[in-house]
Amino acid sequence: MKKIIKKLSISFLPLLTAPLIAAKCFGNSIVTTNQNYTVERHTFVNAVKDYEHIGKEGIDTYYFNNDRIPYVSVKQALSALEGVVNTKLIKIGNAFNVLHNKNYQIYHANGASLKFNWENNVIEISDPRVFGILSGKKSIGIMHNLTPLSFKSTYINGKPQSIKFGLSKYNWKIHAVNKEPIIPLFVFNLLFLSQNYYNLRFNGSEYYGVDINTIIRTSPNALSELTNKFKINPETSAQRQDAFQSLRFVFDNFYGLAEEKKIDKVGFESWLDPSIKKDILNRDPLIYNKGYFKALHGQVNELHTSVRQFNYYTPLEYTDNNYIKSLVKHSLDEYKNKVDPKFNSKWLNAGQLRTKLAALRERAIYHDDFESRRLLKVSQTINGLRLVEGNVPVVRFLPDNKSAVITLDSFSAAPLENLTNNPEENYIFDSLELMKYALDVIQRRSMETGKEINNIILDISQNDGGNVAALYKLIGLIKGKQDRKAYSYSFNTLTRTLEESVYRAEIPNKYLDKNYKWFLLTSNLSFSAANALVAYTAADKSSPSSRNVQIIGQRTGGGACAIIPIVLSDGTMIVVSSNTKIMTKSNDKHYVSVENGFEVPDKYKLDYEDFYNDDALAKLVSKK
Repeated sequence: MKKIIKKLSISFLPLLTAPLIAAKCFGNSIVTTNQNYTVERHTFVNAVKDYEHIGKEGIDTYYFNNDRIPYVSVKQALSALEGVVNTKLIKIGNAFNVLHNKNYQIYHANGASLKFNWENNVIEISDPRVFGILSGKKSIGIMHNLTPLSFKSTYINGKPQSIKFGLSKYNWKIHAVNKEPIIPLFVFNLLFLSQNYYNLRFNGSEYYGVDINTIIRTSPNALSELTNKFKINPETSAQRQDAFQSLRFVFDNFYGLAEEKKIDKVGFESWLDPSIKKDILNRDPLIYNKGYFKALHGQVNELHTSVRQFNYYTPLEYTDNNYIKSLVKHSLDEYKNKVDPKFNSKWLNAGQLRTKLAALRERAIYHDDFESRRLLKVSQTINGLRLVEGNVPVVRFLPDNKSAVITLDSFSAAPLENLTNNPEENYIFDSLELMKYALDVIQRRSMETGKEINNIILDISQNDGGNVAALYKLIGLIKGKQDRKAYSYSFNTLTRTLEESVYRAEIPNKYLDKNYKWFLLTSNLSFSAANALVAYTAADKSSPSSRNVQIIGQRTGGGACAIIPIVLSDGTMIVVSSNTKIMTKSNDKHYVSVENGFEVPDKYKLDYEDFYNDDALAKLVSKK
C-alpha cells in the first residue's frame, strides 16, 4: 500500500555532459568512450499501459573497466523515464552542480533525502518515501469508495535513524561522472522502481518497463526476442558472481522475514546452502535457474517468495509452463535428496490442496442458490481455453434458512471508470461489487420468502490474497454502519517503524443496515490478504466488531508481508516478502506478526471433505 504523502512541486535539473569525450552513433545507440568506461544509449520501451511515458531519450548504460556489469546514471535514467517517473518531485541538493566539490550528491523527494557517497561507496536514505516518485497511473485508480482517515508511524527505538547500504560488500562501486552518481543497474532498479511495483528489464539492446504481470518474452518473433543480444553472448563468471551478489543484497536488506528465517543473524551468503550457491554461480541457465528454485522455493520455502520470470540468457523454450513445472519439481526433489531430507514444500502442498478443494467445490451439490450467478472457471471449449460460469454460486443458502454462503476467491479492485451502477455486471472484476451483488440476492430472497438471513459465511478457503484496497473495503462492509473503518497495522523491518493506518469504506447504507453474524471459512490456502482479513476482523481484539466475526474450517495459510517484484542483475525476475509486515493487535500495546496464520477453535473446525457440504456448514454455525 502506498502512503498518502505530500508532493513537492520542484524542477529536475538537466543532465550535464561530460567533457573531453568522444561520441559516435551506431544505429539507435550513442557510444561514448572514456579512459575507463564505455557508455551506450539504449531505447526505452514502456510496456505498462497505465503509465504515459513522455521521455525523449534512451537510457545511458555504463560499462567500467571492460566489464559487462551494466551501470546507469541516476540523473539521466530518471530523466529518460519521465512520465513513468514524476521528475517534478525530485530535487538535486546543489543547484550549482558544476561548482559542486564534495564526494557525494544528495537527492530530495517527498520530504526525504537520498545521499550517494562515492568516496565511502555508501547509499544513505533518511526514509524510503524518497523513492515514491512514480507518476500516478492514468486510471482513476482503485482507491475509490475508500477514504484515508489517519496514518501514524512510530519508531520502535524512539527516534529515526538513517538507512545505509554499503555497496563494497557486494563488489559494487558508486562512480562519479561529471559529479553525478553512476550506480549498478540492479541497484537503481531495486531502489527507485521495484518498490513501486515497476522494473526495467534489459536484453542488451533495449530496456523494457514492466510491472509484476507483464510478460514480454512471448514468442521467437516478439520484438524483445528479435533484439535480444544476450542469447548469443553467454554470461561470464563475473556476471554470475554479480547475479549472486544481487540476490544476496535483496535478502540482506529487503527481505521482511529475515528474522524469522534467521538470515539476519549470519547474512544470506552464510545462511544459504553452499551447493545452492554453487548452482547459482554456474554459467549454464538450466543449472542456475535450478539453483534459484532450490534457494527460493526450497530453502526459503514460503509462498510470497518465488521465481517469477527467467532472464534473457535463458532459452525461450525453457519458459514453457509445463517445462517450468517439471524443472521446479526436479529442483525441489534434488533439494530434498541432497540438502534437507526433512524438507516439506509449502508450494507443492498448496498446489495439492488447491486441486483437492477445487474438485470438492465444483462437484458439490448445493441446497439453494436462488438463481445466483456463478463464479468463473477456465474451461476447454472448441475455441480453446475460455472463462465460463462454473458450478459454484456467488451466493447460496443453507438448509437452516438462516444462513447464506458468499464465495470470494480473491481480493480485486476495478478502476472506478470501469464500473457501472449494477453490481451484477461488475462482480467478476471487483470484490466489493461481488459482495454487493450477493447482498442484493440475499435481500431479494428474504423479501420473496419471508425468511431472514442472520448468518453469512464468507468462503475464503481458496482465496490466496490480492489487492489491499479491496481488502479494506470488505473490512468496512463486515464491520457495518457503526464503524465502517479498516484499521491496518504493519511493521517496517527496514525503518524499524510500527505503522497504523485507518480507512473508512464508503458503502451505500442499504448494505450496512443489517447486523449479520459473519463467519470466515478458511483453509491453509487462505493466504496473504485473506489471512489479513482474519487479522483485522476476528483476531483484532481491540475492535468491538471482532465479536461478530468467527473463523471456521481449518487454520489459515499465513503470509504476513506485502510482496515486492525484483529484477536481479542477470535479468531474472523474482518476488519476495517485502519489508512491510502485517501485524495484529493482541491488546492496546502489543502487536503480533500474522506470518504463521490463525488457528480455528476446536468447536469450529471442519474436515476439508465437509467444506462445501451445506448441511455440515449449517450445523457448524448453529453452535453457541
